[in-house]
Amino acid sequence: MTKLNQILSPLALSFTAYLAGTASASAISLNLNWTGNGELGGTYSLTGSFTGNNIVSDNFLRSSNGEITDFSLIFRRDSDSSILATYGNEILGDNSFNFNFQISDNTIFQDGATNVSPTGLSIGNSVNGYTLDSFSFASNGGKLSFNDNTGGFDSAIGGNLVAVPFEFEGSAGILTIGAIWGINKWRKNRIKK
Repeated sequence: MTKLNQILSPLALSFTAYLAGTASASAISLNLNWTGNGELGGTYSLTGSFTGNNIVSDNFLRSSNGEITDFSLIFRRDSDSSILATYGNEILGDNSFNFNFQISDNTIFQDGATNVSPTGLSIGNSVNGYTLDSFSFASNGGKLSFNDNTGGFDSAIGGNLVAVPFEFEGSAGILTIGAIWGINKWRKNRIKK
């Protein structure tokens, strides 16, 4: 085995494993973003992320199918930069949690009844925390409601919750290009022999 082959063989094996891993991965991960205007003034925001697997293979990730595997949210009051609540996967067990994401259109459904319609939205802690939901979507002029279920006075109305793709890491692209170049060189050397 030549020195070049000794170097390229592990690289080719790593690249093949990388491709196999990306081809078999069906998980989808996206960031979340929402901003609304407070009913008592000021603005409120939500940032977060979710991951899910399209188990049913119907072009949707639905909480009702158990396809949402990770979910995290941060509710903020922007006027004083305070974090009102941070939620993780514990909200997946909340009875009112309703989240439906259409994969092909990168759309979060959020215009139906909170937890009755498959197009409704309800995320957060509906018992003693904060929620963002579509309960009053029609009467709010097509905007979502941010609700304080802690007995406080924070509430807001705002536009749509949007899903934003994660940024890709540049080094993975460089590694991929290098691996392709290396495999191509290795193949040409094998053909010459």
